[in-house]
Amino acid sequence: MGRKVSGPPSKYEGEVAEPPKANGCILHGFNGLLKMTMEDCSLLEKLFNPITTPALLMIALIVHLAVTGTAFSQDTDSVSQTNALTLTWDANIPEPEGYRIFMRTDNTSYDYTQPVWTGTDTTGTVSSLAYDTTYYFVVRAYDGTQESVNSEEVSCNTPEPDTQFYTIVVTADEHGSISPVGIQTVVEGTDQTFTIAPDTGYQIADVVVDGWSVGAVSTYTFSGVDADHTISATFAINEYSIIATAGSGGSVSPAGETAVSAGGTQTYTISADESYRISDVVVDEWSVGAVNTYTFSDVDADHTISAVFVIDRYTISATAGSGGEVSPAGVSEVSAGGSHTYTITADEGNQVVDVVVDDVSMGPLETFTFAYVSGDHTLSATFAEDEIVAIQIEAEDGDLYSPMEIGDDLSASAGGYVWVSDESPAVDGEAVYSVDIPVAGDYYIWGRLIANDTNGDSISISIDDQATMVWYTRISEDGAWTWDVVSQRTEDEVRVTTNPQLVSLSVGPHKFVISTEEKGIKVDKLLITNQPDMPSQDVDSDPKRKAMIALAFIPLLLLSD
Repeated sequence: MGRKVSGPPSKYEGEVAEPPKANGCILHGFNGLLKMTMEDCSLLEKLFNPITTPALLMIALIVHLAVTGTAFSQDTDSVSQTNALTLTWDANIPEPEGYRIFMRTDNTSYDYTQPVWTGTDTTGTVSSLAYDTTYYFVVRAYDGTQESVNSEEVSCNTPEPDTQFYTIVVTADEHGSISPVGIQTVVEGTDQTFTIAPDTGYQIADVVVDGWSVGAVSTYTFSGVDADHTISATFAINEYSIIATAGSGGSVSPAGETAVSAGGTQTYTISADESYRISDVVVDEWSVGAVNTYTFSDVDADHTISAVFVIDRYTISATAGSGGEVSPAGVSEVSAGGSHTYTITADEGNQVVDVVVDDVSMGPLETFTFAYVSGDHTLSATFAEDEIVAIQIEAEDGDLYSPMEIGDDLSASAGGYVWVSDESPAVDGEAVYSVDIPVAGDYYIWGRLIANDTNGDSISISIDDQATMVWYTRISEDGAWTWDVVSQRTEDEVRVTTNPQLVSLSVGPHKFVISTEEKGIKVDKLLITNQPDMPSQDVDSDPKRKAMIALAFIPLLLLSD
């Protein structure tokens, strides 16, 4: 700040020059500050005597005023590189309500209605001063509506500051840029903003300022630059995520999350487990069908891929010829590994001739089950009108093993029968027969016999050396010959013929063995037939039955010893 002092300079360092008279006051230069002191004059009395009338000025003149700035020196008339000044003055006696600072520039006057600072302190700061401008200041004390005269005036000049420049070195690796680029020259105290941009398919990896990472930022601003700086950026290729999932019954490979570089490709393989098949493949929520491979090309975004699987289903086609039915008929779907059962039923008066499964004859079956299905199948059944089979065997025509023997009875069909007599010491006699069956199917075994009581009413029968069936026969009335069918009975049951034991026989020769369980039971003849209603009377007395037997009879082959 400049200082104004009247009079010649001091001849000693630190000595104040002789002050001149000014309006009855003496101005002294002191330490670079302007100080006003009062002479013994009429004004002094007016200022410090008690006020007796409101019209009189209450406040004394300010006696001390100084101005400082950030670079103030008493040897210069300017305050450099600042746009704010601080003024200091001596406190007024008596103490006023406050002080006001007024300011003007060259060729202007003070506007005492517009102070630039108001306060109670004896120091005030004036801001927002323009550079290269001379300012003038005075201070007034006030109390209420009363205001003192001006202090001495001080002035200062605010020259343009010296300009300082700094450099910012900018670098960026390939695949991106920093703008502005190169070495940037920046005026001290100003800001400089940089924009960091990756190339297509790349991303900002890091930005380093003065050797320190500031992260993957897209802009960076140096604020109030007061030193040299560096800024650099690195970039990395974009990576995208593809998430692959699979439902039960199969897999997608590679599974889970896979990182793919921008512009890259990724192929997936979709595989169904055994007994399953691909139902659909969904890419980014859009179906692409039941494909077994899918490739993401030129990847530029995240993606998802998922596969849905369903258990394999196979078809079984079932057909039936005339004379019967197959159930279920038509085409049935069966899950892989499942099973499916068919029932083959002949119409009344017909019989199952054959069941063919996948072109292979299975014989005259009543049911067939496809188990653990792993492919398509076919089943067909053929039927024919019933062929009545009734094979009559004279009991005494078999191979007999002791104690089984032949007994004589004129009422028997051929005058004889087989039995184990009541006098025999043993009971385990046998009779063995060989029978040719002309038509495969289920057969009933009948016997013409006499069982007088429960002590002699059971016979054992076995066919082709299979498990033995115990036949508890009906009790004869009055010792007469009685027809009875081999039935599923227990010893204590009522001997009725409502639960016959069916025997499944294939075409060809079969071995029949009857053995006695008890003494005294007599067997006249055997009848093997595929008819459920055979006979209610002696077949030999029924001409129709005789004709039927004659058509179906196969000569008996006796087994040799």
